[in-house]
Formats: sequence, C-alpha cells, structure tokens
Amino acid sequence: MEDVRKLAQVFALFVGGGIVISLVLFVGQTILYYTFPEWIGPHHEFYRTCKSIGTGSTIEEARDAMKGYLEVGRTWQPPAQLPAGIFGATVQGVGESRVEHESRILFIPDGKNLADWCLVYPERGRVARVEVSPD
Repeated sequence: MEDVRKLAQVFALFVGGGIVISLVLFVGQTILYYTFPEWIGPHHEFYRTCKSIGTGSTIEEARDAMKGYLEVGRTWQPPAQLPAGIFGATVQGVGESRVEHESRILFIPDGKNLADWCLVYPERGRVARVEVSPD
C-alpha cells in the first residue's frame, strides 16, 4: 500500500510539474509574440517589412516596401460583410493624435488576416513613424 501511495505522489508531481511548465511556456510565448511579432508567428515577414520602413522615407518608398501586401482603402477594399469602420478603429497600446488617426496608412498581410496591421503615419509626404499591431 505504501508503494502505491509513493507512486501516486510521484505521478502527481510529474503531472503538476508538467502543467506548470506548460503554463510558463505558454505565457512566455505569448509575451514574446506580442513584443517581437517580426520574429515569431505566422506573419513575421510582414512585420519585419513594416518595421524596415525608415522614418523620413517618402510615402511612395513605404508603399513600395509594402507592395506585397494590401493597403486598406487603396489597393484593397474591405468586403461589405465586415462591420463598418473596423479599419478605422484605434489600436490598443499605440498612441495617436486625431490627425495621425485620420491620415494613417494601413497595410494588412492578406484578405484573410484582417487583424494584423502595419500602420504608417505620414507627415508632409514623409513617414513620421511606423507601428505594428499583431492580432
């Protein structure tokens, strides 16, 4: 009977340890994904390309860099079944003024991944800043 109890304790220790390790890995992966989307996740090249747009670049240079992706409202029109104004939403964690919000240029990787955003903020024909927003 004592052997069964020890075996049950060892089993519980392994299961509990496995659960704790799994949770730690999951939380770590989630933090890394939202902190460094250009290195992990399904759209790392999209985010890498977005982040490669330099401050001071012309808007045409930014569009040229992102030519493999969709520019919402210019090279791609959202389907009618999407909620109106979805691409006009504010981005959590990205501060922007009203002028920036109204003038920003929004890129998405493709028509199936609408929540992955590359935001280019123009100012006098040049890129003032670039932000990414992973889903």
